[in-house]
This record gives sequence, C-alpha cells and structure tokens, in this order.
Amino acid sequence: MSDESAVRYLFFPRPSTEHGKIYSGLVGRKTKGIAGSNGDLDILKELAFKESYESMKGGAGIRVATKTTDKSAKGETKIVRISKDGAQEERVYPVFDNEGKVYVRVGNVLDTLGMLTQRHTSTPTQLKIDLFAAPPTYLR
Repeated sequence: MSDESAVRYLFFPRPSTEHGKIYSGLVGRKTKGIAGSNGDLDILKELAFKESYESMKGGAGIRVATKTTDKSAKGETKIVRISKDGAQEERVYPVFDNEGKVYVRVGNVLDTLGMLTQRHTSTPTQLKIDLFAAPPTYLR
C-alpha cells in the first residue's frame, strides 16, 4: 500500500443469486391466463398490440396496455404490476409488430435483466481487512 503497510486478509462475501427468479421475470411461466407472475417477454408476446388487459385478484394483479400512433406497427407497451399493499412497478417497452411477430428493443430487455439481477442477488454487507503496520524506518 502507499504507506508501505501490507494487506493480510481481504474477504469478499460471495453473493448468492436466485437465477430462477431472474429467468421467470422475463420468461418461463406458462399459465392459462396472464398474471403478475408471468415474465415480461411472455406478456409482450401475448398482449402487445392487443386491447388493454387487466387481471386483479385480492387487490394485486397486472395491467397491460399498448399505445400506438396512427395504427402504425410501432408502439409502447406498459406493464404495471400491483402488489397487495398497493405498490406499483411499471415497465415500459418500445415494441414493433412485423407481420404478427412482436419485436422488443434489446436495450430495454437488458435494462430489465439488470434490474432483476440486482433485485435477486444478495449484496455483500461486510468486508474484513487486516493491515500490517508499516515497518519502522530503521528496519527498512
């Protein structure tokens, strides 16, 4: 180190990541109807460019709506998840309809993937560092 001390121990806790929850936040939950537990890409595939959709049970649920201009093939789909305590989480995706297939901007998917990864990864809370004192001048 700059003061001529040395590092003895340097511990970084290994974070745990819930990969299944990250994956299911984007895809992977097949149900008869769309619910808040469905992944965003599944919701976009089923509901982008369709009529507004809402599924509420016990005060919690999901709302999905696509806003387009002038019947164009481009739009913006908003997915709003509502928890039982009334908190809302909103995600917006620019979408494009090409002959019935829905395309989503990669940047928005990567942003969501990053957010899900942070949400479902434990963060290190402690760091332990033991330092050796710098040797006295006469010993250098």
